[in-house]
Amino acid sequence: MQLFGKNKIDKKVLILDIGGASAGSAVAVFDKSGEAKIISYARKPVNFLFDVNLDASLRCALNTITKLLERSHQEVVVSTEIGNIDYVMCVFSSPWFVSQTKEVLKTEKESFEVTDDVLVKLLEEEGKVFKEKHPLFFGNNKGESVEILEHNFMKVELNGYHTDQSIGKKAKTLKSYLYLSLGLRNAVDKFKKEISKFFPNVPIYFKTAPYVTFGSLYSITNIGTGFCVVNTGGETTDLYVVRDSYVDETITFPRGVNSFYRSLSKEFNITPREAVSMFASVLRGHRLESDYEKVKMILDKALLEWADFFEKALKQASETKPLPIGMFLMSSDIMSSFFKEAVEQKHLAYYTEIGKPFKVADINAKWFMPHMPIKKDSNGKGIESDDTLMMELFFAKKFF
Repeated sequence: MQLFGKNKIDKKVLILDIGGASAGSAVAVFDKSGEAKIISYARKPVNFLFDVNLDASLRCALNTITKLLERSHQEVVVSTEIGNIDYVMCVFSSPWFVSQTKEVLKTEKESFEVTDDVLVKLLEEEGKVFKEKHPLFFGNNKGESVEILEHNFMKVELNGYHTDQSIGKKAKTLKSYLYLSLGLRNAVDKFKKEISKFFPNVPIYFKTAPYVTFGSLYSITNIGTGFCVVNTGGETTDLYVVRDSYVDETITFPRGVNSFYRSLSKEFNITPREAVSMFASVLRGHRLESDYEKVKMILDKALLEWADFFEKALKQASETKPLPIGMFLMSSDIMSSFFKEAVEQKHLAYYTEIGKPFKVADINAKWFMPHMPIKKDSNGKGIESDDTLMMELFFAKKFF
């Protein structure tokens, strides 16, 4: 089954990347040649407090998104060629969603025809079960307090054979791998409301980072037996495991870049946001030697703690089968190199399928350029260095 829908041309899209540490926005026009003209681009940090609190995190995220929407709207209004946008695509990172891959097997004694109705029924049934029974990590919620964000087929097998085109074919067995995701309805509604203030009557689609990352990398790389992705996020870190053309598992643990900055802010009696600036100045060599030693001690402790959580996640993910050796790292933070070093540790080779250390690469915006050239007269200065938003723009171009 095809991962992406048919390409549409001359589409105008607003992308909102909603992460735990930062949020980004981009308005683009995709033309008939497949090129993208960037009308607006911005990325801003999401403020965070001393205590981890979901309600406070939501307020901080909404505040940042409002600023991004204001800028996007202003630049759309100024542009003489865009008019109104056609759709908004919001991409959630943790903690704004939970996801699950479900393997579903349908077997009949006699051959049956695979139709749209058959597939839609499977999606609806599994989506309903997931919504009612999944224990959301951000609270004990009843079914009415959550919303299905995605319920997509990633892979379909008929009579044991993988097919990209299942509609109209006959089979006795249909095995499908579904990607299901849920969002907290309160958060989803608030993001919708804020977006509609600036872009009323525009369709809004919610996607999640694992599915967008999988879909984008799957279409441009030779994945072999699969790959892993580490998204260090803000409050949390996500590990995505991709095997044989589908997202096999997503594991989240409560340690991300913000954990280190909180430790730093506590030690130096400054705000978490000031701690981010301070760490940047330390890396540039603009602080006293005593500050450097203290920061290094805090960083080493935080990374050891993160590495312990990470190895537990690897152990859980490899319980039934060793992990692919390829590892992509998602981190727009200045701590990216430190996380990369932790992931490359030799003893973690124990969890890979060939017994060698992970081959780690940062997701790079340049990978998507041959498939989505940016026009020279674009306004979005800096977007070609924003790995995450470039990937999400590529996904939007392919998906819609």
